[in-house]
Amino acid sequence: MLRACEQSTVRGKRDYAIWLLLARLGLRAGETVALQLDDIDWVNAALTVRSKKGDGWAKLPLSVEVGRALAGYLKVRPPSP
Repeated sequence: MLRACEQSTVRGKRDYAIWLLLARLGLRAGETVALQLDDIDWVNAALTVRSKKGDGWAKLPLSVEVGRALAGYLKVRPPSP
């Protein structure tokens, strides 16, 4: 799946970052969808993941590979609130 993502497009960069979150960090789809920019701690290379029900959270290490993919997408994504 990772190799199938066309990383030269915005959609491909997004898909690649999502697949890495799922495959490398073991996030569930709902946890991935719920991520917000404030959940990324670039300084400490960590990612805060909230449970879908909102009653718990976990801090996971943000690998270089996943961090680069997220940063690559965030640089080119369309504006959003």
